[in-house]
Amino acid sequence: FAQMLLTGKTKTGTKIISNSMLKMATTNHLKSSFFPLEIRNFDVEMLEENDLESYGWGLGFRVMMDVEKADNIGSVGEFGWAGAAATYFLVDNSKNMTALLMTQVFSGLPDLKNDFYNFIYTNF
Repeated sequence: FAQMLLTGKTKTGTKIISNSMLKMATTNHLKSSFFPLEIRNFDVEMLEENDLESYGWGLGFRVMMDVEKADNIGSVGEFGWAGAAATYFLVDNSKNMTALLMTQVFSGLPDLKNDFYNFIYTNF
């Protein structure tokens, strides 16, 4: 799935998503008045750390807009999503890279996501 979002092609090479549609889906469409984005779990009253502060929102994906707010980890335009049970995926076109981490742990350790991104971007 993530590889298809990187190239717009199936595993056999058939183009199923145009470059213009990928660009539209992975470009921020929110006005600045909606920032910073914030999504909390059902059991959290106040966020200790806002993982979405550096992101905008495309058509179904968070989209990196400000790498400095992400401690310089990532690339402008990197996009993906995180699930409630500590599942993460990202697509980074500038590095021709996709990554996926799947767990099933509600209120998973916040360090898991940070370690995942740090490992990817320091070892790529």
